[in-house]
Amino acid sequence: MHKDFPDIIKQATDATQIELIEIIQELWSGYGAIMRYRLTGAVRPSVVVKHVRLQDDTGHPRGWNTDRSHQRKIHSYQVKIAWYRSFANLCVDLCPVPHCLAVAQRGEETLIVLEDLDTAGLSA
Repeated sequence: MHKDFPDIIKQATDATQIELIEIIQELWSGYGAIMRYRLTGAVRPSVVVKHVRLQDDTGHPRGWNTDRSHQRKIHSYQVKIAWYRSFANLCVDLCPVPHCLAVAQRGEETLIVLEDLDTAGLSA
């Protein structure tokens, strides 16, 4: 994870400290992970962070690591970033979508900091 990302999470949440609680899920072909972080000194007890690493040399167990596959993944993450930046926060309470607290990009890495719906009372 890029060295700036922990500070970005703290700034977005007003936390004094963050601690990785769990890796919820790895992303396609090693392109990153979705993680839950515990927050200290913040209003929220935790956040969910999507960390994306767009690396071109990632292997896939079934050989699905072609340039076309890589470009499709890049486009998919660009769409997700646009959704969270522009539209997610417009959803009403009847449509439970995590609010986007921050998006940051550093080189080939992207960080999306989201409200943790589990702590908002919407756990599955």
